[in-house]
Amino acid sequence: MAPTGMPVLLDEEHDPADVETMRVTSRLVLELARPPSTGELALLVAQLRGHLRVMVPEVETIAARQSQSSDLAACLALACAREARRKLTIPERTSPAGQLALALRLARILDALCNHYDALDPDAGKR
Repeated sequence: MAPTGMPVLLDEEHDPADVETMRVTSRLVLELARPPSTGELALLVAQLRGHLRVMVPEVETIAARQSQSSDLAACLALACAREARRKLTIPERTSPAGQLALALRLARILDALCNHYDALDPDAGKR
């Protein structure tokens, strides 16, 4: 079990996370030149939530393999994964400004998880 009580997938046969797609989605939000429409914003929030639901267990799995050696990077990754799980419980906002703030929170934590994923498993992108 992962520290959060969720089962950890240790199956080496599953497809790795599509980190590049996740980074593109998070950057779409983090580098917005103009506020998106309500429909676009709802779609981005849904995509970010979906990416987080994939990335959190991935990071937990990789970190769990390394945390036995008390590796600082693994501990930080696990803390980030816990924070991402917490952010996934934030309800949708009713105002466009509130929904944009939520999208920004989700995008930042997704970007951080992608960074931890790459730091813990530098060969992940080569598979």
